[in-house]
Amino acid sequence: MGAKKFDRLWDFVRFGMNIQLSCANGHCSHRGIVDAHSACMWFRLHRWPDAIGGSCLTHFRCTKCGAIAGSARPTDGQPTVPDFFPADERGWKQLARRLRR
Repeated sequence: MGAKKFDRLWDFVRFGMNIQLSCANGHCSHRGIVDAHSACMWFRLHRWPDAIGGSCLTHFRCTKCGAIAGSARPTDGQPTVPDFFPADERGWKQLARRLRR
């Protein structure tokens, strides 16, 4: 079996990994871990493209300086940004209804 490829957000979910994002700002170099399943649902609800090499990284921002994410890598670490996405099914449904308007 070949090496795992992480071309889309769904690939992180499929392989059971989270997403480690690095800040593009050379002076900040902050790293954060995002839950891959929640990020994938977030992108699908917003109908954003989820290709890692494309404009996907522009939707992620550094929590320290606000710059866009420079890179995304797979990690098995726990998310360090847990409060960004809805906490339960009800929250996801409310978000979907709000985005349909």
